[in-house]
Amino acid sequence: MHEEATRDTPAIAPAPDEALTHARPPAADPANGGAPTPGAARPSRLPRLKRPPRALAALMGAAFLLAVAWALVIPPFHAPDEDEHYVYSQSLAENLSLPPSHSWTTRGPQLSPAVRTAEQYARTRLFWKPQGSAVRPPWDSFAVREYTAALHRLSSAQLSHVDSAANQGGDPPLYHAWEAVAYRLTPSSSPFSRLFVMRLWSALLILLTVAGAWLLAGEVLGRDRTLQLLAAGCVGLQPMITFMSSGVNPDAGAYAASAFVLWLGVRVIRRGPSRENVVGLLAALAVMGLMKVSTLTMAPAVGLALFIAARRAHVRLSGGWRRWLAGAAGLAIAAGLVLATTRHSLKYVLRPSQTGGFLSYLWQYYLPRLPSQKPVPQLPAHAFYSIWFKGAWAEFGWRELAFPAAVYKVLAGVSAATFLGAGLALIRRRLRIDRAVVGFLAAAAVGLVLGLHVAEYYAEHRWGGPINEGRYLLALLPIAGLAVAVAVMNLARRRRSLATAVVLGAMLVLNLFSLGLAAGAFYA
Repeated sequence: MHEEATRDTPAIAPAPDEALTHARPPAADPANGGAPTPGAARPSRLPRLKRPPRALAALMGAAFLLAVAWALVIPPFHAPDEDEHYVYSQSLAENLSLPPSHSWTTRGPQLSPAVRTAEQYARTRLFWKPQGSAVRPPWDSFAVREYTAALHRLSSAQLSHVDSAANQGGDPPLYHAWEAVAYRLTPSSSPFSRLFVMRLWSALLILLTVAGAWLLAGEVLGRDRTLQLLAAGCVGLQPMITFMSSGVNPDAGAYAASAFVLWLGVRVIRRGPSRENVVGLLAALAVMGLMKVSTLTMAPAVGLALFIAARRAHVRLSGGWRRWLAGAAGLAIAAGLVLATTRHSLKYVLRPSQTGGFLSYLWQYYLPRLPSQKPVPQLPAHAFYSIWFKGAWAEFGWRELAFPAAVYKVLAGVSAATFLGAGLALIRRRLRIDRAVVGFLAAAAVGLVLGLHVAEYYAEHRWGGPINEGRYLLALLPIAGLAVAVAVMNLARRRRSLATAVVLGAMLVLNLFSLGLAAGAFYA
């Protein structure tokens, strides 16, 4: 019988010869994948808010400043779908109502009179989605004067009126309610002034994204500040996440919420289904869904975490009915959310006539097409590389701003080496792994990716075009940050600080070069 433990074991902790000096691992049960013996004492309360470590504070400050730089460099309404999300927030702020949801093919005016006026005089549409052509915005002093005069000619009713948020009108309202606060706080009625304030307001969310990644690393790797800084830094300094967090787009909120879902999912597995842990996890899941519906395909992973936690805690109806009820409610909510958000696309894919086509689509997305397979319309060759990989690393604006092909080949080599290094650390048994935590993180990743594929396959057959972009995968970036930290654990402890400095320095340089790429394209 195993001795009862009194201290926590990190889900991925240093092996005995590399143990942290401040943490003594409890007795582990080999039959339980190295997890602490069920019943071992664990702190159950969520940590109290206190002053963040200086390394975390510095990282959060750097990430926010990078997001501010992106907000300054990217021209107005040139972040993905920014004008539509602006109008959604405008409707909430001006009218306290959701905007109409129209397609761009719907007859009649779209967006709002104020935004249409701003885009007309900024000549936004002339450099919107240029597909590799010259993208310099033709803004000049004459256009400024003409725009100011045109804005003054709009009545108060016209300034507050909203025609539609186009394709984004059916989105959840939480992120747009957040941005509506910035809209109302802006003293100017100019859409350009309001847009910039809303961009800064959105950039604040990257602070939560970095904090969630830091907490996840601490829960998984233990309180090793160097490794926590490395894992969270690979999130906060990554070019695409700072670019997307700087624009008016709910992806910024989804990234922050998903980081907390991943952290709290690991926490509930390690520390048990206490009321604080379960409520916190379900609240984070709800916030994530109210930010971006597509992320709710991570809900099965949340259900898995609650099931594992309840089983490990030996929850019984007679002894711990409250925790049992909370866990059952969590599983029901997770299943209901997935079915509610994917019912049409999932029903379509599961048709006997479509299942084979969907599997063929998945094959062609990741592997070369077989001679017997029918080509998927509009799916580019090497879709995994050209859409997922390049789009997640560095494609800006409307994906027309990209580095030369050689840069992505280098990034591909670095990415492959990182995950191979993490695998090597596991093979060398330098880490003690809780298999349940690995399963939860894998389920979250597979759930999100598979859900995006189901939605795209349905969209291609209904609307005739692919919809996925690499930025959608950034909700999983905290997991990639963990992989980097695990790979670095192959090194001796004295060399990890240097490796952390090199990696974070390279991430910062890549981000600065990305800013230079955008500035050169738009203003040089």
